Amino acid sequence: MTNPLKAAGQLVLPRQCAGCGLWDTDLCPQCRQLLSRSATLLNSDLLPATDLAIWSQGTYAGALRQIVLSFKSGRHRAITGAVLAGINDGAATMVPWLTYQLARNKPLAIINAPSKLSRRWHANLVARQLAQGLADFLAPQLDIAVVSADPLRLRSGKQLGKSSRQRAQRQVQCLADATGWQVVLVDDVVTTGSTLEASAKALEAAGGVVVCAWTLAAAPSKKRTARP
Repeated sequence: MTNPLKAAGQLVLPRQCAGCGLWDTDLCPQCRQLLSRSATLLNSDLLPATDLAIWSQGTYAGALRQIVLSFKSGRHRAITGAVLAGINDGAATMVPWLTYQLARNKPLAIINAPSKLSRRWHANLVARQLAQGLADFLAPQLDIAVVSADPLRLRSGKQLGKSSRQRAQRQVQCLADATGWQVVLVDDVVTTGSTLEASAKALEAAGGVVVCAWTLAAAPSKKRTARP
């Protein structure tokens, strides 16, 4: 039976697909498929700020860009389940690679990139949700302990005269002892890789070993391609 309050709300604020804008749906089948694309390993030569191995499930453009923006803004909370479910399909291609790369005698932590203070204040922790989703998927796939964690924070303060890469590296700190942990970093979008590189440096300084990173999308580049 239709909820009359919900129906009345839709008359005032009708639903639209978060990706393409199609009416009367939160996420149409075509846009839902964008979230389930197999993750690919990005070409490190085209990520100027890092040498870290970075996996991504799509290009931050078109409908996928709109989905990510809606997810980050919290405007379409109804699509959260679809975004997290897409990880189960997309991240499957990472499993054989991870199985080869990971040590068998150390646990794996899925750690999100640091969130801005405003996101923490409003409890809109997008990267945190993605990290938990990836951990939930990987835990039964791997023969080691898998957990998600949120130890990274952004330092405050101005850093005049520094390059963007230098600023990023000085702004991230790890609040936990990561000794003995292998790490997969998680973020929503990667552009140059500077935030992920800074996060990796902070974790390594705390004793962790960063194996790779995973992102929901990668900013488009005319030269960027997946690794063969």
